Amino acid sequence: MTGIDMSRIRSMQFTAPNINGLLEDRKTETRRMIKHQPQEHPSGYMKSVMWALSRMQPGDLVYVKEAWRTFVSLDNTRPSGIWSADGERGAGIAYEAGGHLTISRGTGDREYRFSSESEDPAPFGRKRPAMYMPAAFSRITLQILEVRVEELHDITDAGALAEGIVAHPSSYGFWVPGVEHPDKNFPYLSRPTPREMYAALWDTIHGSGKWGYNPWIWAYRFRVIKKNITQVEASDLAPIEEKHEQNKSSRHSIRLDA
Repeated sequence: MTGIDMSRIRSMQFTAPNINGLLEDRKTETRRMIKHQPQEHPSGYMKSVMWALSRMQPGDLVYVKEAWRTFVSLDNTRPSGIWSADGERGAGIAYEAGGHLTISRGTGDREYRFSSESEDPAPFGRKRPAMYMPAAFSRITLQILEVRVEELHDITDAGALAEGIVAHPSSYGFWVPGVEHPDKNFPYLSRPTPREMYAALWDTIHGSGKWGYNPWIWAYRFRVIKKNITQVEASDLAPIEEKHEQNKSSRHSIRLDA
């Protein structure tokens, strides 16, 4: 990785349906709830402070964390120890969202080798949560292009589509492939409009009725790079729009869409 500011690397977890949205070029935005919610409707200045408190800023790189498995024989091994001591034997990684990868340690401390889709027949073991995925196993990198401070209900149909919601191919309404209906009597979760589907999706992730609280959120727009973060080159990155240049000189700057 050349020409990349290593101090601006972050991580973010995604569910399996959203991982597939990234891989299929359906998802270019994500919304994350601000931990400390304002007690009153914030002023312009307070919005700028909320913007500055975001972990991710335009230009940052984010390695995507997802649920995964490795060989069953390594189920009791920490992620940092799943390579052979001599560095020549790789470990197979199976992603819960689908797909496999073979990874081996290189000759240097931070050097890794990646193969394409693995056909290794070794059985995979227990599911490991996304939060425990090391950067070395990540297959997707995001470049943050824009950060907005909004209320959750500000999302539009266009914003919901950017979140990866699509029209259902064989029935009325919109859905996210792979998201199950909370009621097992229904084959899948769908709603009449993209925005309504996003509201239902929010409740499946955060709990029933949480959409109604209308929390303040950070809305991130990003570029999807289908590479491990160690493989990203400067040529893979999009230029950051001139309107964000103010952010380099003032962490209290903000861009709010009208």
